[in-house]
Amino acid sequence: MAINEDDKKAQKGLKTVIDLVQKTFQELKQQPTSPVDVLGVNVASGINFNTFSCSTVDDKTMETLTVQIGNLFNEFLVTLSEDFRGYIFNLLCEYQYDKNEKKIKENLTIGNLPKFLNDLEAIRDSIDAFKAAWDGKLNHVKEFLTKYPTYKDKPGPWGTTLLYSAAKNGHIELVKYLIADTGCCVNAQNQQHIERALSFETITADDYKVIPKAGSTALHGACFEGHLDVVVYLVEHGANYFIRNQAEETPLENIETRRHITEYFQTFI
Repeated sequence: MAINEDDKKAQKGLKTVIDLVQKTFQELKQQPTSPVDVLGVNVASGINFNTFSCSTVDDKTMETLTVQIGNLFNEFLVTLSEDFRGYIFNLLCEYQYDKNEKKIKENLTIGNLPKFLNDLEAIRDSIDAFKAAWDGKLNHVKEFLTKYPTYKDKPGPWGTTLLYSAAKNGHIELVKYLIADTGCCVNAQNQQHIERALSFETITADDYKVIPKAGSTALHGACFEGHLDVVVYLVEHGANYFIRNQAEETPLENIETRRHITEYFQTFI
């Protein structure tokens, strides 16, 4: 997968926010300390928060930081595609970001700032990691999941899971690693509309679109592209060939032009 302008803009914007947060950490670290232990060691930043107490936390500093972060996001989010904006919005929503008012409605605190920084670094690194999965770069994906294991079944910036990305492109060794070593869910679905994900009987949302990629599993991708070795491995590890994607297609409906895949399924269906 080639690098595009969206990738560069997102990574540049995230780096700006990360640099600001890290700078604030360093400033807080220089404040007078007390023996009261409030927080543990933050691995991501390398700063020992045992040196902080409630009395050293400058509320005004955190308020200013929150406003600055909101402004930085507002500046670069408008330059991104809808998919990338949505991907980053999903993170910001956890920190009370209001898309309509374009601001973080609750000030960040010294308590949640370490997690916020880790989340920012994870989403920045995920851009390259999901491209690596698409290209079959096992070591890169392995390094990413070692650092951020919660991403093993999450959809990335292009709305696809790591497993789907690997399976669709026929990277069997990466598929095996993701399932056997990492424990990825073989039936994890790509990002899909919230009303469909919640199994609404009638979907009324104006922004609902019939998109085959949305809600697809790794088996959908492998079947569509005709990767028999990947299909066999997925099925042997419990892949459900009746799951429907957002276009209401099952993996079996993606094999009409793939005779070798059709013949495989005919041996047991």
